[in-house]
Amino acid sequence: MWKDPIVQEVQKVREANAKKFNYEVKNIVQDARRRQRVSNRRVVSFAIKQQKAS
Repeated sequence: MWKDPIVQEVQKVREANAKKFNYEVKNIVQDARRRQRVSNRRVVSFAIKQQKAS
């Protein structure tokens, strides 16, 4: 079966990151949010916006 080298690299990085935080999802997300805050990049939200009733 053919394996995509890009997908393999992403999986490798994801596994290393999870291991760094002892596979604790709460800590992984907390770190991701911290890195997002300090990156100074624009963050896009795909949350559904509530429309006001007329």
